[in-house]
Amino acid sequence: MIKLHISGLPVLDDRGRLVGIVTEGDLVEKEAGPVPYPKMFGLSAERAREVEDRSRRSEGKVAADVMTREVITTKEDTPLREIARVMAERKINRMPIVRDGEVLGIVSRQDVLKAFARPDHELAQLVRDVIVKDLWSIDPSTFEITAKNGVIRFAGRVEKLSEAELLEWFARGVDGVVDVDRSGLAYDVDDRTPVAARTAAR
Repeated sequence: MIKLHISGLPVLDDRGRLVGIVTEGDLVEKEAGPVPYPKMFGLSAERAREVEDRSRRSEGKVAADVMTREVITTKEDTPLREIARVMAERKINRMPIVRDGEVLGIVSRQDVLKAFARPDHELAQLVRDVIVKDLWSIDPSTFEITAKNGVIRFAGRVEKLSEAELLEWFARGVDGVVDVDRSGLAYDVDDRTPVAARTAAR
């Protein structure tokens, strides 16, 4: 781990299935030794498990002895925003990516932060690439996309209000986008407001 500058290693069984993960914290706990409880009586079930787990790690000789066994995993198509939310809520620093029990890789907090720290020009191009690929019904030559401090700005014109809303929706789904401003994006037809309401407003 020190040589490769990584903070966690997955532990696999003979079939290549994930059974745990060894982290820096696990190794520190091993070196720290068992919790000095003179008696096990009176401990809650949860606390007793913690003491037993700490003792197991302190006496460990192989990965299975010191590893964290309850590993929170994710899938390869999970959005980075969701991964970041789980990491924050569960207070973990990494999540193995698993497909059918096979470990494909590990996402760390640093990986997530890198994705959300893209240069503005790169972020704007990424948003445009997504729109060109997935919104073929909208002509991308009718509007411009810029980015500043993670905020995507649209300027130009589209045919319908619903198209402007779609552009915003797709942009917000790109990892690294902090906010979207489409105030500079005009449209020819309001296809969201009922005709009766538009007539009454005139």
